[in-house]
Amino acid sequence: MAHLGIKWIIGMVVINTLFMGCKPDQRAKPNTINLLKYGIPCTIQSPGNVNIQKVGQGNLYDVSISNGKGFDVQVFMTSATSNNLTTIRQRKKEELLSNPQFIKIVEEYNDGFIFEKTGDEQQSTYDFITILLKGENEITFQAGNSKFFTEDEVRNMIAAVRNQ
Repeated sequence: MAHLGIKWIIGMVVINTLFMGCKPDQRAKPNTINLLKYGIPCTIQSPGNVNIQKVGQGNLYDVSISNGKGFDVQVFMTSATSNNLTTIRQRKKEELLSNPQFIKIVEEYNDGFIFEKTGDEQQSTYDFITILLKGENEITFQAGNSKFFTEDEVRNMIAAVRNQ
C-alpha cells in the first residue's frame, strides 16, 4: 500500500510540473512595446525611454521607435504582396541592390538581411531589413534615419524586433 502511495505522489508531482510548464506567463517582459495601439499587430523589445511616433495612415502604417542613443527602428506595415517570405525578401533585396548608396550585404537570414551603405556624407553606415508576415500584412523593420549606425547597433535592433 505504501508503494502505491509513493507512485501516486510521484505521479502528482509529474502532472503538476507538466501543467505548470504549460501555464502562460502573464507578466509583460520589461521594455516590451505592443505596436497594436499604433495599428501594427506585433510587439518588440526596446532599450527603454523611447519616443514612438506614428506617421503613416491608410494602407501604409509607419511607426518610428527611437531613443536617440543608437536605437531607431522604423516599422512599416502594408498589405502583403505575397504569402511567401522568401519572395518578399528577394524583392526587397533586388530593390536594395539597385540603390546607388548600397555597398554590400553583410549577412542574410531567412527573414531579412544586414547591409552596408553610404550616408549623405559618403560615410559608411549599416542598416537592416527584417520582414514579418502577419495574416495578410507585411511588416518591415529597418533602421531609422536619425544617425549613422554601427554594425553592433543594427544587430541590437534586429534582436529587439525578432524577440517577439
